[in-house]
Amino acid sequence: MIEPLGDGVLDPSGWDLRKALRLFSKCNLALNEWLNSPIVYRELAGFRVQLQSLIPVFFNPIAAVHHYSSMASAAFAAREESGEINTKKLFYALRALLACRWIERDSSQPPTEFDRLVATVAAEDEKRWIANLLEQKVAGREADQAVDTRHRLDPMMGELTSFESYSTRAPQPKKADPATLDAILRHWTI
Repeated sequence: MIEPLGDGVLDPSGWDLRKALRLFSKCNLALNEWLNSPIVYRELAGFRVQLQSLIPVFFNPIAAVHHYSSMASAAFAAREESGEINTKKLFYALRALLACRWIERDSSQPPTEFDRLVATVAAEDEKRWIANLLEQKVAGREADQAVDTRHRLDPMMGELTSFESYSTRAPQPKKADPATLDAILRHWTI
C-alpha cells in the first residue's frame, strides 16, 4: 500500500509474506481490498491473482460486517452537533454501509470500487443523491458539510444499527484449509 504523507511524499507500507498470509487467513479486509484494487503499482506475475481466487474461501461475512459497520460508525461519530457531516466522512460512512449491504446480500467480499457498490446495492433515489454528493466532492468541497443529508443520516444510522445483530443471522464461515496458504508461502519464498 502506498499512502501520501503530504508535500508529494509517498509512504509505502506492507507486510512480509508470512504476516500477509496470516492476516489473509483471518479475512483481513484491508488486504482483500488491496488485492481487488484496480490500481496496481507493481506486482509479481501470478501472486495477486492466486490470492484473489482464495478470497471466497477465506472470506468471513461476520468479521467483514463487523469491520465495515465499525468504519461507518466511526465516520458517523464525526457528525457536528447540528447533525451535519462533511462530505469526506459521509463517503467513508456510505462506502462502509453499502459494503455491509453487499455482504448481507451476497455473503462475499464487496468490490473495492465505490461506483460498483452504488450501482449494485443502492436504491434509485440513493443513486441520484450520491451522484449529487460526488459532484460536490469533485468541485473540491470535500471538507465542507454535505448538502441534503439531514433526512438521510438517521435512516442510514438505523440501518447501521441493524448490522450489529448480523452475526445472529449470517451464514457461519466455513473453515478453510490453512495448507493452501502454506503452499503459497513455500512457492513464493523459494
